[in-house]
Amino acid sequence: ALVEPLLPHLRSWHDSTVRDGEVGKWLYEETWVEHQASVSAGSESFGTWLVMAHSGSESIQIPLYSWLEEQGADLRILTPSENRSGLLAQLKDAGDNFRGAICLIGAQTERDLGSALVMSQALADASLKCPMWIITQRAVVVDSTDWVHPSLGSCWGLGRTIAWENPETWGGLIDLPKEPEDEDIAILGNTLNAAGISGELVIRGQRLWERKLLRK
Repeated sequence: ALVEPLLPHLRSWHDSTVRDGEVGKWLYEETWVEHQASVSAGSESFGTWLVMAHSGSESIQIPLYSWLEEQGADLRILTPSENRSGLLAQLKDAGDNFRGAICLIGAQTERDLGSALVMSQALADASLKCPMWIITQRAVVVDSTDWVHPSLGSCWGLGRTIAWENPETWGGLIDLPKEPEDEDIAILGNTLNAAGISGELVIRGQRLWERKLLRK
């Protein structure tokens, strides 16, 4: 008799436990997993690259240009523009048969975002199938030591949209720390040139991390 008043509560507890257990099987969480693929320099030619660097990206731009040229890469520099036809004209002047296209995001996020979008559109207009990469700094949080620039998250939002709409011409997103080391730049360059590596990537502590959705 003393247990009978508790039965509805016990039944409710049992039902919620079963329900939560079933729902838990459907839940995923975002996490960063160290990329296990080798991104060291190999025999693969670096070829010709399109590069569009925005003001404020110099801490990546300068060492990356130098590193790529040391590997024998031919860089075709594009002037950032939010004019689609103007950027298309630049692409036609640059030639064809590109290994990839790199967009370095700087300090003026809204403007840089606009020209990154135009770059993806102009690549499609020019029927260029080379993968486009958007490179940021401090756009995402990997651990508690990261300090991010709030507005740069929109660049990753744009990248994800481009990936859905133009998967055949999409390379990925790569985020670097505020002050990248030489090893970080080498990892960046080799990742850009490596076959089979794409998606959402972060370089921290001289290591490459990949965004994954894993079951909780």
